[in-house]
Amino acid sequence: STAIALLIELLHPLTSEKQPLHRGMEWNDKTMPLVTACLNRQPILDNRVVARLADAVSHNLTTDLKQLMEKSIKFSNLFHTLVTKYGAQLRATGKIGRLIQAAYTLKTFMSKSITTSLKKL
Repeated sequence: STAIALLIELLHPLTSEKQPLHRGMEWNDKTMPLVTACLNRQPILDNRVVARLADAVSHNLTTDLKQLMEKSIKFSNLFHTLVTKYGAQLRATGKIGRLIQAAYTLKTFMSKSITTSLKKL
């Protein structure tokens, strides 16, 4: 579990406010299932890492990657896993509103489930 937490932290490094959000992992069909599998194991993550993941999810739905991500089942699955496994930390970091806005842009069958889960937090 510690090794998985370290992997997640390496893929989504904590950065200063001056560094762009896209630093870290390249989001694609090969990396997203890996991160999802790691999150499903529920390693203990620092709130800042969970906030960084939430920011990356939101960011990927507002950039030139939006057209790919909004229809990606793998991205939606990662998003859903983050919300269901780390909901309390997402709430503690104040990321719920931004994630709800991001969830509305999804065009997969999971969008309603993600939005509903976020609203319950």
